[in-house]
Amino acid sequence: MFVFALFLACGPKKEQDSAKSLEAAEQQVVPQSELTEDQTGESHSAPDETKGIRSVELLGAIALSEEFEGVEDDLFFRMRRLVVEPEGVVAAHEHQSRPGIAYIVSGEINEFREGVAVLRKSGDHSFEETGVTHWWENQSEAPVTAVVVDILKVAEADGIEKLAPYQSSVEHVSEEKQGLSVQPIGSLDLSKEHPAFEGRMLRARRITVAPQGVVGFHKHDQRPSFAYLLEGEMSEYRDDTKEKIQHKAGSVAVERNGLGHWWKNNSEQPAVFLVVDLVSSE
Repeated sequence: MFVFALFLACGPKKEQDSAKSLEAAEQQVVPQSELTEDQTGESHSAPDETKGIRSVELLGAIALSEEFEGVEDDLFFRMRRLVVEPEGVVAAHEHQSRPGIAYIVSGEINEFREGVAVLRKSGDHSFEETGVTHWWENQSEAPVTAVVVDILKVAEADGIEKLAPYQSSVEHVSEEKQGLSVQPIGSLDLSKEHPAFEGRMLRARRITVAPQGVVGFHKHDQRPSFAYLLEGEMSEYRDDTKEKIQHKAGSVAVERNGLGHWWKNNSEQPAVFLVVDLVSSE
């Protein structure tokens, strides 16, 4: 199972199945091994139960043993999308060799670190490295959608399967780069997370492509990544498929080492990407 979504069903006939689906979604948010003992901040006790998770979707996963030398077979680069209902909670947990970033796509949610709340709104982010202990609470009246990218061992990543070896088969004629605006979001040093990641970092950027703008042809070399379309529409031309791929808001491109491709915004509205990649820190 490569992509999955778990939603609340409607109607009395599916009530039991709905409860099971909700429970399963909640169990997928945080590895059981990371759940922490009771903690108390200045005015807020840490929750020990995850609840109110409408859905968890696996958007993409890359086996890092196929991307870099010296990486075990069970280590994956993963992107998920979570929807948290009003009054929903992600239980307190301590990140253990699972560095990543959470990016708020829509809505607002409180992140608690050391019992202190920070309100994360649409467009905000939170980097998470080993030793970070926190939890999340949606205290608003609307659902919150977040994209979470992390690195984790397959034993904690049920449903992930390795992709077939990448093969280039097509050459597309690219247009020249134009109409791009790149906004750095931040980065996380991975040197302390795994010996094979010495000198590498997890990087996040927002890239805006103007109408008729072009991301020129480029080849991914030692830079696996995920490109998540936040707004607008984009056409992607990849060297592993003959047909262009039309992306709309909410879709993701999984970009492995060796991939050659280019993009064009054929619409009359700007398009905005969230791009999270593994790159050299030099």
